[in-house]
Amino acid sequence: MSGSRKAVKLAEERELVVSCPRCLTFEILWVRDGKMEATRRFTQRKGRVYHDCGSKKPCLLFPATWWRKT
Repeated sequence: MSGSRKAVKLAEERELVVSCPRCLTFEILWVRDGKMEATRRFTQRKGRVYHDCGSKKPCLLFPATWWRKT
């Protein structure tokens, strides 16, 4: 038995506020290890998030903690 131990990497899960630059939709999305959880209205392409309203510009992402009072 080897004395070395492999580090267990925990999945990084983040809550993000997403805002569409075209229609100004504001929603909360969950991202796990850099990949967005599946939704009906948003898609992720090449690391960027797009709204289904037809916008060619990627959405703006903010940490969800900025609007919460702690």
